Amino acid sequence: MFRPMVERELLGGIKEQLLNPAVVKAMSREIRKQAKAPKRDYKAEIRKFDKQIENIVDSLVAVGSSPALTSKLRVLEEHREELASIQPATTELVTGAAEKWVEVASNLENLCDIAKPDEMATARKLVQEIIGETEIKETTDGVFAFARLNTTSGDKAGAQKRT
Repeated sequence: MFRPMVERELLGGIKEQLLNPAVVKAMSREIRKQAKAPKRDYKAEIRKFDKQIENIVDSLVAVGSSPALTSKLRVLEEHREELASIQPATTELVTGAAEKWVEVASNLENLCDIAKPDEMATARKLVQEIIGETEIKETTDGVFAFARLNTTSGDKAGAQKRT
């Protein structure tokens, strides 16, 4: 019962910092950068697996049955199939990154109400990547949560929320 209240209050305080124009600009820039980043070359990886599989098959033909080679062949074939089943990411045009960031940040404190438990666990990890370490301190004035935002631009903005 206490954790959701603390999370809601902390996220509400962090929201203000995430909506800071400098942070919105930095996150928008990072989103566009991530969208332009080189994508994993699955076809090249599959070709490497195919070559390794071919080499093991050639070895099996040459030396006969071998439990070690057969085991290795199965592992390589499984990995190859896993890669083949992955849909390669396509380059996407990112528009409205700043607006999307503002939309997400504006609804941050409502996350506890709408997210499922596994989504909350993922969200906690993602938020921690953005805000860094959070410290809860109890003083004579109440319980406070302190956080320092990690931003890609190197700007630091502190957030403090009384809970």
